Amino acid sequence: MSLILFIIALFVAATLFGWFLSVLRSALSIAFTIAIALLLLKFLFGIEPSEVLRPITRFVQSLGKELKLSQYTSGIDFAQLWYDASQFIQTTWQQLVNG
Repeated sequence: MSLILFIIALFVAATLFGWFLSVLRSALSIAFTIAIALLLLKFLFGIEPSEVLRPITRFVQSLGKELKLSQYTSGIDFAQLWYDASQFIQTTWQQLVNG
């Protein structure tokens, strides 16, 4: 009986883990697509990512207020996140190149 419960628990854990990896892969795919689109806007048209991300930030925050989720969305600032990520990549690249 305990072997059957162990097998069922193992199956449930494997299913949840697979679902988690699937969601993570989808989120990363979306994030990379957005990052590439922002880079293309910057290099092809000279549009800064913050000009695109600030209206999106305001929309997400207002949507959070409407849905009574402002405790989760009030601190979101996609432009600041983009700036921090680009600074992180730049310093990491410099450390890798310069040793």
